[in-house]
Amino acid sequence: MRTILILGMHRSGTSCLTGMLEQAGLPLGEVNTVSRHNRKGNRENNEVMRLNDAVLAASGGRWDQPPPALCWDDLHRAERETLPPAHP
Repeated sequence: MRTILILGMHRSGTSCLTGMLEQAGLPLGEVNTVSRHNRKGNRENNEVMRLNDAVLAASGGRWDQPPPALCWDDLHRAERETLPPAHP
């Protein structure tokens, strides 16, 4: 299985790109298709966002204030391994 991550800065077009890839046939799994700030959704997976926020918080940062280095502990690694694939 191959994993594809779309990464980018806030308001850089990642939602648009991900939506286009989904329309072209890329299965995304369970993602946000509607949000308060983006009527078409940001196409982000809530479990991945929660893990991302936990790693940032453990490292002394947050989405708008990145830490100097990331701290992945064993709990974060174990949680990463439980994330469901976009498609079976």
